Amino acid sequence: MAGAGIDRGPAPAGVLSIDPASKCGWAMWTGGRLFRLGTWKLSSGKPLELRFRQVAKHVARAVGELQHASGGRVVVAFEEAPFNTTGIDSTMSAYGLRALLMVTCAEQRVRYLRINVSTAKKSATGYGDAHKAEIIAAISKRFSIPKLSDDEADAVAVGIVAHERLGLTLTTPAIEPLPRLPRPPKKKRKAKR
Repeated sequence: MAGAGIDRGPAPAGVLSIDPASKCGWAMWTGGRLFRLGTWKLSSGKPLELRFRQVAKHVARAVGELQHASGGRVVVAFEEAPFNTTGIDSTMSAYGLRALLMVTCAEQRVRYLRINVSTAKKSATGYGDAHKAEIIAAISKRFSIPKLSDDEADAVAVGIVAHERLGLTLTTPAIEPLPRLPRPPKKKRKAKR
């Protein structure tokens, strides 16, 4: 679902895709090419509001860098997971990060896109209920990235969907959609005694 953003003018020259969490995976794209990615590790010992401030600073810095690198408009795309957290801290963190990203985009005057987690998984693997290892393997292969964290892989998957939604062409080596492969059988858990 597209975010309200500031305006819907000409197509963006750059995309910043984010997997918001306590370790925020991020990827920068310009001209349809993935050119930088990483993880913002938030200080777990700090209060939630200070961690939110860290994210806002990282996003503002990345948007500025991407605007400079792409020479144009930027869109921020972030993963939006369904409500499935437990505990008040997890809930505040999950929804707080989403709200923070929307506010930061408004302050930076950039458009944002919210990308459903299942849609991002499907863009990477061909099915929306993929496991982390499957996403990492698919993104690693598609973009020839040998060492990739699950947070970075998720951010890249969000970027792929953002490009599709914006009608932008990926110039990074593309692979045809992967067929749905059978999964190995689940391991049986031992009953608790």
